Amino acid sequence: MPTSKRPLLRGSGLRIKRPHRSFSALASLKSECLFKPVARPANISGKEAVKAFEKAGWRVVGRVGSHVVPTKADVRANLSVPQQRELSLGTLRALIRHSGMTVEEFLDKL
Repeated sequence: MPTSKRPLLRGSGLRIKRPHRSFSALASLKSECLFKPVARPANISGKEAVKAFEKAGWRVVGRVGSHVVPTKADVRANLSVPQQRELSLGTLRALIRHSGMTVEEFLDKL
């Protein structure tokens, strides 16, 4: 297959200049509640998390090492809550997601 010897021209397309938004415009957007605040569960221990899940109807069936295993009759998944002083945010959110609750519902059970 023959190739052309001409070099490719990069950036030869049309450039559209958009006006730059100032900081005051961004502040007005924020004041219009376009950015919803997200509930952030922080500094929750494993023991507190298990108590909150028990209030939501989960029942502790046993322990495996340093993890407590709650289960619920109508939910197919079992949870495995590590017993630490402070659960990491990703671990806690994953446990809440697997339990079928929202973060707000979980925080109400605390």
